[in-house]
Amino acid sequence: MLDSLLGGSMRATVLGMITATAGAGLFFGYRALFDLFATRWNEAGLRLILAGTLAGAAYLVARNRNDLIDSV
Repeated sequence: MLDSLLGGSMRATVLGMITATAGAGLFFGYRALFDLFATRWNEAGLRLILAGTLAGAAYLVARNRNDLIDSV
């Protein structure tokens, strides 16, 4: 019973991390796109770097999710 609860909570945590980082990456990517349209180059560059970093983190967590869940 305890293993089932622990496994379910680990799955929810890992999927929540993937969702949160991917969602934040999309948010900052769209903000950067709007900043580019408004010709605010400095803000757009910083947001693009942040969006790329978050997208990379979401990709790495999604790629290694089975290792993260099965490690318990």
